[in-house]
Formats: sequence, structure tokens, C-alpha cells
Amino acid sequence: MERIKKEVGVLLLSLAIIVTQVYFPGADVVVRAESSDVGSIQEDSVGGTDYDKYHVTFQVTGEDDVILNNAEITVQKSQNGEDFDDQAATSEKKYDLDIKQDENYLTYKFSVKADGYLNGEGSFSFDPEKENPYFDVSTAGQDITINVQLTPDPNRYHVEIRAVDENGSPIDDIVVNMKWSVDIYGSYVQEAVSPGVYDLQKKRSNGDWMYYQFTVSKTGYTSHDGSKFCFRTEWYNPYFNVKADKHFITITVTLTSLETALSRAKTEAIHNLNNYKNPEDYRQAEQNKLKELIEKWTEKINSAENVNSVNWNLEQAKMQIDALKTNIQYEDEEYRQRIYFLSDDGEKIYADEYGVVTITNVDSGNFYITRSDGSVYANNEVQASWRCVYEYEDLDHPGNIAFQVIVGTYGQYTGKFKGTYNATVYLSDLGRSIPFTVRIISGRIDKLRASVDGKDVSGLTIRVNGSEKKTAYIEGRLKGTERWISIPQHSLKYTAGGSTSVMPATGEFRTWGTSGSITYTLDADRSVSVTVNIRATIVKPTGIKVICPSKATVGDWNGAYDQYVGIMEGQDGYRVEVTPSNASNPAVIWEDLTPDVATFQSLHALGIVPKKAGTAKFKVSCVENPKISTTVSILFQYERPLKTAVAEKSVYYANTSDKTIDLKIITNGKADSSKGASEQRFYWSYSTAGVVRVTDAVHYDKTSVTIPNWFSHTISILGEGTVYVTGTPYDMTENCKPVTFKVVVTNANKDDLDRKEAERVEALILAIGQVTLDKKDQILYARAEFNALTSTQKGLVDDDIYAILVKAEQELRRLERGQAGGGTDDVDDGGGGSPEQGGNSDPSQDGGDDSSQEGETGGTGEGQEQYNTETGGESDADNNSPESTENSSQKKNNTKVTANDAADKADAKAPEALGKTGIGRLLYEVDIREIKEEIEKYVNELSPATKAAVTVVAIGAFLFGFMWRRRRHMNGN
Repeated sequence: MERIKKEVGVLLLSLAIIVTQVYFPGADVVVRAESSDVGSIQEDSVGGTDYDKYHVTFQVTGEDDVILNNAEITVQKSQNGEDFDDQAATSEKKYDLDIKQDENYLTYKFSVKADGYLNGEGSFSFDPEKENPYFDVSTAGQDITINVQLTPDPNRYHVEIRAVDENGSPIDDIVVNMKWSVDIYGSYVQEAVSPGVYDLQKKRSNGDWMYYQFTVSKTGYTSHDGSKFCFRTEWYNPYFNVKADKHFITITVTLTSLETALSRAKTEAIHNLNNYKNPEDYRQAEQNKLKELIEKWTEKINSAENVNSVNWNLEQAKMQIDALKTNIQYEDEEYRQRIYFLSDDGEKIYADEYGVVTITNVDSGNFYITRSDGSVYANNEVQASWRCVYEYEDLDHPGNIAFQVIVGTYGQYTGKFKGTYNATVYLSDLGRSIPFTVRIISGRIDKLRASVDGKDVSGLTIRVNGSEKKTAYIEGRLKGTERWISIPQHSLKYTAGGSTSVMPATGEFRTWGTSGSITYTLDADRSVSVTVNIRATIVKPTGIKVICPSKATVGDWNGAYDQYVGIMEGQDGYRVEVTPSNASNPAVIWEDLTPDVATFQSLHALGIVPKKAGTAKFKVSCVENPKISTTVSILFQYERPLKTAVAEKSVYYANTSDKTIDLKIITNGKADSSKGASEQRFYWSYSTAGVVRVTDAVHYDKTSVTIPNWFSHTISILGEGTVYVTGTPYDMTENCKPVTFKVVVTNANKDDLDRKEAERVEALILAIGQVTLDKKDQILYARAEFNALTSTQKGLVDDDIYAILVKAEQELRRLERGQAGGGTDDVDDGGGGSPEQGGNSDPSQDGGDDSSQEGETGGTGEGQEQYNTETGGESDADNNSPESTENSSQKKNNTKVTANDAADKADAKAPEALGKTGIGRLLYEVDIREIKEEIEKYVNELSPATKAAVTVVAIGAFLFGFMWRRRRHMNGN
């Protein structure tokens, strides 16, 4: 407010100066600043003084106005402004400078250098007609100080390393070693500019970040090995805050004396030793040994002469303690002896004394474990569940990681690669897992053969009818013998050729065309394989049938593809049947008939994917013969339809410095979005553009498919102002009402002022009380003060309090019409009001602005459109019926009569009422005497033509306003 007062005062005084200089050119209205005492002043061309020289001192400052005593100054002078010669200093940073040479003013230029700062430079002369950024020749004395502030070098930091003891006392004569690096391959010595002080670069010239690490040592103290640091804002830095600290940084480290360090190390080591193991975890014999070891090594630690010896004794003690078997280890050994592998041919292979079960890569069977009484645990989640998984590089897809399940949950063995693998079996009654080892060795297979329908077809061609299914039985010959054994499916790799496909779990294959092949390879030894060729007759499709649920829910979210989870083949009974079952080409095409509701996605076999609730329809046709088709209909319903939605707060406050704020929306009465409606996204619209933007997001847990998805809503801050936000739900199946709330974004620098202004207007509104005709001026004044607020300040006014003002205006109009003998029906207040009162959605856009100019209150103003460009809402102001036009004119006339009465009363009270508030208060409190010489400078820069033009415009505006006001008064308007 003070700034506004001053600007208005400057404008008025400037106009007075212009008029005075145009019409009274001899008058002196210049206000000059007081100058310092410059001694005897004589009139001459050099600043009004008789000096031949000036004594100039340079004062150089850096960050936080710290004086840089080590700065180097270079001064040069020139007579013609081009050829410069060095100017010698009379003493440090002091110079006696001549004013003229051969009647020509001299020009001086200087440069300043200081460690850690960018070089500074400048130029000046004592010519009063030339601009001088450092001093005013006309007012300066003979002794002049030029202040030069240097900017820190953004690529350099001045770092000093200091040390203190454990009591905080400084330690002198420390030895500091600093190294730098740009990668992990090497480090280099950083030279100090003085003991413990370093000039460090942020980056190298090629843009590489530089990393630093230092050590501090002192005889009689432990050394300090510093952490690696750099000047990147996102890099962890234990010593300083790059964002907050200046370019001159002090790092203080604490050194501990050797005596204190040794005492602390012993205390910590003994404490660690006594708490290393819990004696209750051991059987009695091991508990006794544990106690003996602790006593033995405690004595050794106490006898240690240095910290290294303390640490060595502690490690030795832990190694001997770790060798003691715990009670659990004894139990594990007992349980491991009861683990065995049962092959399909009935052979049992037990774990050895070390808990290792050895089997081949072509064995097939299951793992089991018995109880102490000899009974066998059932392989399920209730009694015994197994786990052994091998992670390896996929041979068929180099660079990709694959997982081989060696022992499944139910104990089934599917190992195929040689090696030793860690495995566990979880026993529910024990409450923990028993570890053991699976060792896989080669089955020594050197040849494979394939049998189909009981015939050896190795390398031969078999004939099939269409796409009928076949299975090959694979056997392997043991190396060096003629013995053939069955090869399990998990040990084989299948390679289909032509139009053949195979089911890896069962080995079942079929051909979709006329020919194909399948090759079986021993996965552990790719050189051992057998191939079966296939010849098929063509079978045409004759019919198609799609079996899928008639109803499905919309709820689960597929985060990988950012869409709802669809109905995939094999789920909920969904499948496609083409007849006959052995048709050579059973492929089908899905056509989306209602793509806005759901689509069919063959990519990644995502299936029928819904977009919203509704009936989805598809046409499914055979690829071989499109005339063979069928239509599919599925009714998608939200798992939890949206019935109610409301923002957690009716008003959100933010600062322009905020990037985002969270928006909490409660759906169906549930604050937890994972338990609320299935669809919680909205179409957002805004009463005012450029203030905020609201976005919705759906989240899911990547680690578990059982955790339900949840929603989040974010308000992004775009700029200062007040906005009413409306969210129309995606899900309108239950006719849920839109979500509405207000957002007020303020500038942090003037937030307090905005709130005080809003609270002042709220107080004016609340002071109205019961509405009577005597309170007309009070109501008009409250409306005028509200309209004078900025959009942000209006947003800070409580909506319920603003509604009181709107109702007061309505009641005042009713009382005025009743006094004049008119009807008492309520009329449209024409004001803004909050959305709850049915007014304009943004109070800052109400029609009350006209009242500040013509005395009308609450009116929308003639010709003002009530239309929201973003929401598309349109008011009754566009109704052009004769009845509405007549009523509107009558309302305006009534409003003008009462408003003019209020204006006449306001004129009479102007000095006392309006003179202390609003514009009147602004002009009343301006003190022209406080305005300095900048007005004179501003006016002097204007050309005579500009001064004359401004004067003519000012006089014309005054006369026009006077005549306009007179005519309104005479016409009774």
C-alpha cells in the first residue's frame, strides 16, 4: 500500500511540475537531495569545485559484503579514451587521480582480481556531462571511495579444512591431504593454496563433475578419513549444503586422542562381544563353551595396546563363537537326514551327512521329508512346501535372465542344468524352513529317439489329419551302453518348424498347415537331438462358437499397460471353439463394435479389455472363411459403482512457490481409495484459467496381484489467483454429483497482506447485522470494498460470509421497493456469490465492479456476459424474451435510483469516510514532501512536446469528467 501511495503522489507531483515548466518556465520546483559537505565550492566546469586531483580509494567486497583485503587492483588512464597507461597507486588500493590533461577530461578504467571470484572491471571519468556509476562529481568531496563487489566464481569453491578435539578446542598444525577424481579408476593430488585451504572446481572444462576426498592427521590423534563429496546438488554431501551455503566453505572435523580412542574401542568391543550371541540359542554344552570364550577374549581385548589390536581380537573371538553349533543347527541336521528324493521308477535317494541330495539332469520324481516317527509330511502349503530356483542367462536369448524351478512348491523335480543349488523345505509345525542342497550331475545321454503312437519315428515323416494333436515319447541312450531311459519333459527343448506348435508342459504338438516338424533337444547338451517331420491334410472350418461370461466387472487395474484388466482366454470359462476341432486354420478375427466400451487386444493375449461400464459387442469371424462368424455381447459393470464423491476440503490454499498439493477425494464414503469406487477419475473444468490443473492417476502394487489398486489426485500450481474447480465423474452410472472445491493460490511474499485485506472485508460484512434502510451506505461500502480486492484476496474471503453480503443486498432492494410502493418479490441480486448460493462460480467475476463507478451494487452491469468459457455454463442473461427484457430494465432502473441516492450521501461524507479508506485514503495519506529528486529527473527527461501533450490530456480529462457528472446530476441519474 505504501508503494501505491508513493506512485500516486509521484504522478500528481510530476503533473504539477510539467504544468509549471510549460506555463511558468522560470519557476523552481525541483526538490534536491541533501549533499555532503564538500568544502569551498567555486563555479567551474568540474563539478562546481576547484580540485585538480581526486583521492580515490577502492574497497572490494565479496559474499555477504566481506572485505577482500587480498584483492589486486589495476588502474589505467587515457586522454583520448583509447590509449591507456598504468596509473601508479599512492598506497594500497589508493590513487591520486588527475581530473584533466591539456584541458581534456581523463578516462580511467580499473580491473579487480581475487581468488575464488570472477574478475571485476569498470571505467569512469570526472567529466560532469558523462554518466558515472560510482560517484556524483557535483556532490562528491575530494576523497572518493569506489565500492566494487565481486561475484563468486560459479565453478569454484574456497574450502578450508579445520580440526577440533573431542572437547571442541581447535587443533593446530594438522596435516591435510586432498585428492580429486572424475571416475572410479584413479585419484589425483589437489594442491592447497595455503595450509588446509583449497580452491576447488565444481566441474572440469569438459563438463565432468569433480569429486574430492580428504584425510586429516595429527600426531597423538586418530586420523580422519573424510567421505567423498562434490558440488552437485543431488549428490549426498555430509559436510555442507550446496544449495544454501556460500562459495567460501569451512569444514570442521573432530579428531580423537589415541588414549581416548583406545579406551572407547575396548569398551565398545567388550560390549559387542557380550551381546554377539544369545546363550539361550545354544544347548547346555555350547553355552558353557560360549561363556569360556567370552571371558578369554575379554581379557585379551583389555590387554590390547592399540585400536587395531582390539579389533583383531574381537574378530578372532567371533570366529570361534561362530563355530559353536546352535540348537537350530542341531535340529536342521536331524531334519536333513530325513529328506529324500523318490524317482518315478521307485528309487529313493537320501541327503548325505552334509544335507546334499545328488541326482541327474534326466531324473524325474519328487522330494519328501519324514517326521521323527517315520510318517511323511504331505507336500502342500499346510504341511511341507519346497523351494529351489536357479537364475541363469537364457541360452536362446543372450543377455536375458531366465529362472529355472528345480524343486517346485509340491516337491516336484524339474532340474536340467548341472550344478549345486540351495534349497529349502518349510515345515508348518516347526514354523521355519530347513535348508539343504540339491546337486545335479549329468545323466550321460548320447542319443535320443522319438516314438509316436507306439512307433519309432526318429527322422521320419508322420501323417496327421488337419491340426489333430499328437505327443511324442522321447527316450535317451546312456553313454557307453545300449540302455534307453525315458527323458522327462523338463529336460527337453522343443523347436517347432513350419506351421507346427508345441505345448512345452506336455510335449503335445499340432500342425496348422500342410507340413511342419518338431525337434527335441537335450537342454543340458544341445548336441543331442532328434527330429520328427509332419505331413497334414487340410480340414476347413465349418462353425465358430465363443464361450464367455454374459456379465463381467470393471475394477482391477493393469498397471503395465495403464488400462483395466480384461477377460483373458482360459479365465471365467472364456474360450473360442472352431469346428471341427482339427481344422487346419482355427484362427479368428475380433471386430470391436463398441470400442468406447471395450476392445479386444490380441497383443500379449490381453483379451477383452473394458474401458468403462456398458454393453460391449464384438463380431468374431474365421480367418479361413470370414462368412463364418458370430456376435458376442458382454455387460460390463463397475465392481463398486461411484455413488458419491466429495473433496476432503472445500477450500485448498497454496503458494505460488508450491509445485503441487495433494487432493483427497472421498468416494462412496470411503477415505481409502482402494476401498472406494472402482472408477475415481474425473473430467476437470475451471472457473479461471491459468491458476491450477488437476490430474488423476491409478496405482497398483507391482509385487502382488492381490493388493487392490488405488487412486491419487494432484493439484498442480500454475499461477496466483482464485479458481473454482469442478470434477465431472467418468462413472455416471449412479448419477453421482460433480466434485466441487475452491483453490486459493497466493504469493508467499504478500500472503499476510492479502489475508489481512480479506479479513478486513469479512469484518465489514459481518458488521452489517440485521438489514434496514439505514444500513444502505454500510452495505454499499462493504460491496465496494469487496470489489476493490484482487482475485486472490476475494478467494480468501469465506464463501459463507460473502453469502451474507449477497443476501443483505437482496434484502435492501426488497425494502427499497416496499418503501416506494412496489412489490416485495425477491429480485436477482446480479452479484457473484459462491456456487452454493447459485451465483457466479467465481466471486471475483461478479457484476459488482460497476458499483465502484456508478453506485450500483450487486448488478452484473449492462452488456456483461455471464458465460464460463471453460465449463460452457450460460446464464439467464442470454434470455431475450420480451418479459425478461422488461423485467431486466425495471431492475436496472430501480438499482440506479437507489444507487444515486447512495452516491450523493457518499459525496457529503467523502473527507471523513472515503478519505480514510480506498482511493480517498490513498490520496489523503500521500505526503508530497516525502518525494525526492527523482521526480525532477523524470520530468526533465521529457521533451517539451510531451509535456504540452500531457497537460492538454489532463485538462481535457478534468473538463470531460466535470461536464459528464453535471449532466448526470441534472438528469436525475
